[in-house]
Amino acid sequence: MTMSGFVNINKNSGPTSHDIVSKIRGFIGREMKVGHLGTLDPIAEGVLPVAIGSATRTFQYFLELRKSYLVTMFFGKVTDTQDITGKILEENTSPLLSMRESQAFLDKFLGETLQSPPMFSALSVRGKKLYELAREGIEVDRKKRRIEVFSIQADSVSGPYLKFKIECSRGTYIRTFCHDLGKLYGCGACMVSLVRTGLGPFDLSDSLSLNDFQIFFESGSISKILVSLADALNHFPAMYFSDKDEAKLRKGISLDCLQNSVNFSEEEIFRMLASDGKLIGMGKIASGIPGSLENIKIRPTKIFN
Repeated sequence: MTMSGFVNINKNSGPTSHDIVSKIRGFIGREMKVGHLGTLDPIAEGVLPVAIGSATRTFQYFLELRKSYLVTMFFGKVTDTQDITGKILEENTSPLLSMRESQAFLDKFLGETLQSPPMFSALSVRGKKLYELAREGIEVDRKKRRIEVFSIQADSVSGPYLKFKIECSRGTYIRTFCHDLGKLYGCGACMVSLVRTGLGPFDLSDSLSLNDFQIFFESGSISKILVSLADALNHFPAMYFSDKDEAKLRKGISLDCLQNSVNFSEEEIFRMLASDGKLIGMGKIASGIPGSLENIKIRPTKIFN
């Protein structure tokens, strides 16, 4: 059986992202290539795009996409994992919160900031996962990483609980964000729940459960829920090609074109689409002579079956 595309799974709290991939592979066959975008912690829920077939070769094109979350945090409690599942390290009295005050603190994190990855994470130091070191009681220095918060909005306040929405860059640890916010507030905090509501073109409103996936698959209707490569990569501009040119591109042959016949800048990545709208692959324009009408090249950088 041949299939290719993405399934927008709504992950529930409990299983790991790898568990979800394993279950889908169990449905469709162990010989199929399956992977996922954007790891979610076991406690987290929401959007988990699962790639099937040749879609697993597209991950590099999703790395810089923004992610959005709905977060609930608790002020006054600090844990070793920075979320409610961890060992309590500190408990403090939390002052009464207001929406206005909460928004003022959230706004301090808007824009670019530096964040230290948590010890309980899958990052490696000298060949060993940070969470493995943390479980051994070992803490090591972690290099701060630049992250960016594009938008953040307080959603509700109830006692020591604050719920907020955030849109951020890759590499942002929301657990650490809650921890740092609590530190700034002066009483500590930890994350209670996390729902990813969006990752690039994948939205929570369009997601489906594993049970839904199984029903579609067993009824032979999986094509109804598969997001095509062309649609999943629609954050890249597109160029269409004739059947004749498609045949050349699929063989890795570059095409000649005039500089004034394309609207893409040099080295800009774009989707190469067939006349029927299916994705041929990704391409870019090779160097030409600025201002001249000499032929330049459309070079395929990756071809998909």
